[in-house]
Amino acid sequence: MKNLDPEDKFLLPPEYDDFNADFQLWNHQQQLRRKVSKTWYVILCVYALLLSFTGGVAFFYNNGFYAKEENIKKMEMMKTSEQFNTYQLLLKMEIDNMKNINQIANQSFNVALGSLLGFLSATLTKSHADNNE
Repeated sequence: MKNLDPEDKFLLPPEYDDFNADFQLWNHQQQLRRKVSKTWYVILCVYALLLSFTGGVAFFYNNGFYAKEENIKKMEMMKTSEQFNTYQLLLKMEIDNMKNINQIANQSFNVALGSLLGFLSATLTKSHADNNE
């Protein structure tokens, strides 16, 4: 445990040795809480960043690709049915690929969200247990 500074010991009368020991214990616990809280904030920020990226891909990326104006214009420019069928096949493959990407992103978002909720739940459980001691 960390001892008090020599100057601080003069503030307490000699009969408060028990108080001094309690204060040192409290001071040590406060230092541990500060270290834990910094770590806690770093973990929380990492989870928030991960949740933001997976949520962005899952909910905002690739939505409505086949209905984009540029794709519709390209379809109108096709002159032969063979070109149209080839372009339609390529678009269909691209749409299937994007559906797979969205599915993986949705699963990743769910995993990140579950991890974040588990982390917060463990934090609250530990905090509640510490308060009951």
